[in-house]
Amino acid sequence: MIAHWVYISDSFSLDMLPYPLPATLSFREISLEEAKEILQGKYETTHSLVGSPNKAHIISRRLGCNVPPSRRTSEHLRSYVSLIVAEVSVPNDKRKIWELLDNDAIDHLPIKFTIVEIVEISARSF
Repeated sequence: MIAHWVYISDSFSLDMLPYPLPATLSFREISLEEAKEILQGKYETTHSLVGSPNKAHIISRRLGCNVPPSRRTSEHLRSYVSLIVAEVSVPNDKRKIWELLDNDAIDHLPIKFTIVEIVEISARSF
């Protein structure tokens, strides 16, 4: 599938899709390198849906590109959209001190990348 828009987020919820429309989605775990390649692709637009400035900093550092914090909603998710979900795993003892993590610690934080492709959002009803 060729996406026209790429979003990056730290989570995914079905609430990101318009309701009550049926949708066809594809989920696939990808590597850090694959995420970088996708973000360097030729897309019309890339949007950040990462709300936390600390998570945005961590994701930016790991991807090597600017992922600005954004409180933007995902109401624009539609057909031919790809969403890269970067799930940052911070050990419980570090959760309250995100801002104290240095770059070396950030480089070793586990991040799971998943690509969610919105193949089709249909206007048909059940």
